[in-house]
Amino acid sequence: METQKYTEAQKTLVMKCQAKQKEWFETKENGKWEVSHVNEKHGLEISNYFSTRGTPCIKAEAIVDFPTGLVYNIINDPIYKKKYDGMMAEYYFHSKVATNTFTIFTRTRQLGTWLVGLSSRALLLTNY
Repeated sequence: METQKYTEAQKTLVMKCQAKQKEWFETKENGKWEVSHVNEKHGLEISNYFSTRGTPCIKAEAIVDFPTGLVYNIINDPIYKKKYDGMMAEYYFHSKVATNTFTIFTRTRQLGTWLVGLSSRALLLTNY
């Protein structure tokens, strides 16, 4: 079996992804979330929290009667994403950075209208 060789840029990006993943797990389990909505009929609970950087975060938890891999693929598949994310104008696989690490390009539609609207946003996301 051949061992993959990664560039310093790839290693740096993967290490940043690992640090963000660690931060996400710590945030998810920190006990500071405030429940803002419960829908017992659908088994849904929505909570809010402001991160240590002051960023508003939202967490939705529910029981979904489908395999985890299928749910993940649907959330990240551009064909399905267009059906449930009305703000998405573009969404596509950009490049493979390393094993299980990809970049995805996404662009939102313009939000609102002139004076109170926000222009569209283009983002290059890292999926690790």
